Amino acid sequence: MLINGIKILLSLIFVFYSTCALAQIKVESGNISYFQVNYKKTVRAGEETTITITAKDPFDNDVTDFSGKVILKVNNKDEVITFSSGVGSLKFYSETAGKYNFKIYLENEPFKIKDSYTSGFLNEFNIYVLNNKISKVEITTSPEFIPEYEKEFSIVVYDKFGNLVNDTSYGEQSLIIQTNGSFKTIIRNKELENGRKTIKFIPSELHDIKIEVFDENKSLLGSKTLAFVRQIPKYIKIAMPEKTRAGEEFEVKLSVYDQNGLLIKVYDKIGKPVKLTHNGSGRLIPNIVYPQQFSKGIAIVKLIYTKNEQIKITPSIEGYEKISYSEGSKEPAQETPKEEKAPEIVKKPETKEKIMPDKIVRAKEPVKILNLFIPKNIGSLENVETLKEENGIKILKLVISNRNRDIEVIKVNRNIEVNGREIGSLSLYENQEGEIEIEIKTLPNYTVNPVLDKSQNLIKLEIYKD
Repeated sequence: MLINGIKILLSLIFVFYSTCALAQIKVESGNISYFQVNYKKTVRAGEETTITITAKDPFDNDVTDFSGKVILKVNNKDEVITFSSGVGSLKFYSETAGKYNFKIYLENEPFKIKDSYTSGFLNEFNIYVLNNKISKVEITTSPEFIPEYEKEFSIVVYDKFGNLVNDTSYGEQSLIIQTNGSFKTIIRNKELENGRKTIKFIPSELHDIKIEVFDENKSLLGSKTLAFVRQIPKYIKIAMPEKTRAGEEFEVKLSVYDQNGLLIKVYDKIGKPVKLTHNGSGRLIPNIVYPQQFSKGIAIVKLIYTKNEQIKITPSIEGYEKISYSEGSKEPAQETPKEEKAPEIVKKPETKEKIMPDKIVRAKEPVKILNLFIPKNIGSLENVETLKEENGIKILKLVISNRNRDIEVIKVNRNIEVNGREIGSLSLYENQEGEIEIEIKTLPNYTVNPVLDKSQNLIKLEIYKD
């Protein structure tokens, strides 16, 4: 009886267990509703990143029984992703900075996407490839420099893949910029604007110089050689007092200019002696001014003349035959300022081929002549056109044939003086269309008449007083 009772009990337990086992239900994931994508939103050029794609049903369950191939379009280029147990991946790598667009296609139909950066569904996602660190520097500027004149150049920075470095969030980086002369500066990458920086300096060297850019590890990132331009004396300005006494010292100021109307600031280093001649019967002591007496292109010297007569001092430079000059008063008499009248339309005076006006200005003769030489390697001066003439302002355009666009026209600004009195200003520059223009501003009682000399590639600006 006991044995039979045990058998009955075991049978009841087995039946109960079997009943419980039959009550469990295995719930599987549903059909694919979207793909969950995990990726890095931004990477650096040359950096590899993995994009992981997981098949999901409408209730965010992994669809582990999904396998096969899915098309991932990267900027409309197909990449085939093979899935296993509902998961696929792609190693993304690019050396080119920019925005990369990704879309998923299943059975040639676009499929919904969900990622960790958004809370909703997307049709696509993007990865931004940013530039890497600075590895190369390009220096842009004109190929020449004039000593003691400001020189401007720009640096443009790239990473090792050739991408413009317009993002510096990777960290601090320093650039050491120097020449084989006296210039040196340090630029931080945070100072760059859109991967660029403009720098100005004043070179004083009398030889070609090389601009070089190094990183903190002294690795050379870029260089450019600038050719030294030796200025050629073409014009001397001499200023002296209106009167002095025989045997007494008086001061004379000499300024030497080149073929472009620029002061030769290093005349003490590259110049030759200036000889002073006169038309009188006495002696001028001394009559030679040596280059070492110049400072920044200007020499102020003390002279003595031995006779009580009116003389004219003419400067010349040894070895240069065609040197023009102008003279002015070192100590002009004080004039009572006159009320300026509104500008009037006046007839242009007759043109006279005269380099220098006499001491006493006669009617119809210019009180000042400015000679502007255009270097023949720029082109041939064919004509001069008046663009504007009003309110004491005159703008001229130079018509140049066979223009060499590779040569940069350096802007020239200078004051216009007559007998030591400033009566206006002159500016020569290159406009946005690459044409050379001259702007002359004068007091209302002065007029300017341009005279063209094609044989010398010269424009003479004759200034008349009404």
